[in-house]
Amino acid sequence: MYIAVDKQKMRIIYKHTKMKVLTDLTWLEYPEVAVGIHSAAVENDFSRYTDMEVRMLYQNTTQEATKGLTRSQMVTTLLRIVESLPDVLVNERELHHQCRAVGEREKTRYLYSPGMAHPQIMSKLFERPFITVTRGENEQFLCATQRLYLHTAPVQHAAPQPVPAAAPSTENRTASVAAARPAVCAAPATSNDVKRPKPGTICASLWDLFDELAAAGNELNAKDLLGHKDVEGINPSTLRTQLGHWKKYNAKN
Repeated sequence: MYIAVDKQKMRIIYKHTKMKVLTDLTWLEYPEVAVGIHSAAVENDFSRYTDMEVRMLYQNTTQEATKGLTRSQMVTTLLRIVESLPDVLVNERELHHQCRAVGEREKTRYLYSPGMAHPQIMSKLFERPFITVTRGENEQFLCATQRLYLHTAPVQHAAPQPVPAAAPSTENRTASVAAARPAVCAAPATSNDVKRPKPGTICASLWDLFDELAAAGNELNAKDLLGHKDVEGINPSTLRTQLGHWKKYNAKN
């Protein structure tokens, strides 16, 4: 069982039992994106991602906040979700021939086309779907978005498919109650001529961290933040720049 992850936006884009299928599909459809393909069968395979990247992957997949969750809890949930997701539906032979038909190109975006000898050219305005789930009854996750292929355009919304929940226990029920939090008003998109970063990006995750630390009464400075475990692997220049934007947004000197 393998998954392909868009490492720029930290989103799961495909799942398949064969790595070669994901290698060909990402080469065809994601030529300009750094994609990670790895096994999703054991927790150790997530060790290549930093704590912040795991948080982004969890948040983008579940559409839920990560506050109060440990890395281990998030990885366990992601593994459980991925295990029950359906494989991306492609014909291996068709996919192989479509990749050969394309040959070398300069980052043209293509879309796998079932039953065809050549792939479709993907419009620059087309937003490629990624896998998301929502929490349904009994704390089960339902697959809300997955990749399907038609002869014309991809369908983003498939019929919900339940993901089995872990065996209930007193400890888990207590943790679920403790994790529940009241809804809060969304922060304004723009303040002091500074826009908040788009959700699901590395910059947005940094701002979420800044908000969390500031709410706890911490004074934020780049030197201390560079040693924080949640910013491991983040470019120091990016952190300093985003901290400056965050301070201006919040009118902090």
